[in-house]
Amino acid sequence: MPGVRPIYTSCAIPECRRLVRAWSRYCPKHATRLTRYGDPLVMPLKPKEWLPHERYVADAFARYASRRGTQIALDLAAGVLAYRSVHGFTYQLEAEREFRRLTDAGVTPADLLRRAAVFYALLKHRPGRFGDRQKAEDINLGRFVSRLAPMSRRGNKTRSTSYRFIGELVREGCALWAGALLNTMEREAVEARERVRASGDLTMEAAP
Repeated sequence: MPGVRPIYTSCAIPECRRLVRAWSRYCPKHATRLTRYGDPLVMPLKPKEWLPHERYVADAFARYASRRGTQIALDLAAGVLAYRSVHGFTYQLEAEREFRRLTDAGVTPADLLRRAAVFYALLKHRPGRFGDRQKAEDINLGRFVSRLAPMSRRGNKTRSTSYRFIGELVREGCALWAGALLNTMEREAVEARERVRASGDLTMEAAP
């Protein structure tokens, strides 16, 4: 009937047969993932996923730190860390609180820029990691950035809507530079391999 909300009995995830949470399409497990990570099938990031990209990004950043593009990106990252609530909405206030916490813990614009690049390097390696949903990507980017500094188990809890907003701010300020850096490093690696093939010297080491 029009206007009548359907009642679901089993979880909307095909392979899951658990009973749904009240007034939800999902069981408690998948409903929690949807709320926390923006997609019912998304799992939280694990260090083994992103740590392999950290050294790569750190080396790339050091190589291009003096470039004008990097300096502009650092200014944008500084603006993100200095974010202050405009309208006083809860998600804005929570984002401001998180950026203050990071700054107080000693997180710098360079740290934020590298963190964003690690996140996008992971996405480049695993493009479907967050279900191809911008919302889920932004929420997990916000969470990833917030973990640049240890998080207390006590005190105010940051909501997923606030993490999403943090992710949006970081994406707007850092994603363009991160993408350009990763593309440049990838192109240089290809060119280095081509030089090795052209020289015929198989003992030469290609640039990472």
